[in-house]
Formats: sequence, structure tokens, C-alpha cells
Amino acid sequence: MAQEYFDFTNNLIFRWVMEHEGNCLAILRAILPELKITAVKRRENEHPGQLPDL
Repeated sequence: MAQEYFDFTNNLIFRWVMEHEGNCLAILRAILPELKITAVKRRENEHPGQLPDL
């Protein structure tokens, strides 16, 4: 039986990771180090109910 893997591009995984400000900040810093990001601002979901809560 094949193992199903979920990577960072999976919508559910991406949402779960990015909902946590510390994770979001770390990822943005890793992707865009030249911007020297110091904080992130949480936004409410613009499309509530489209993805289930984990």
C-alpha cells in the first residue's frame, strides 16, 4: 500500500503552518531574507468555511 505524503504545498498543511505566527515569520524570513522581516500581522480568513479546521 502506498504511503500518502502531505507537503507544504498541500492546502491543509500550508494553512495549518501559516496560522501560527512564529511559523509564518520563520518561513517568510527563510524565503525572503533580504527583506529582514521582523513581524507578521494576522488577517482573518477572507473565505471562511472553505477549508476544515485541523
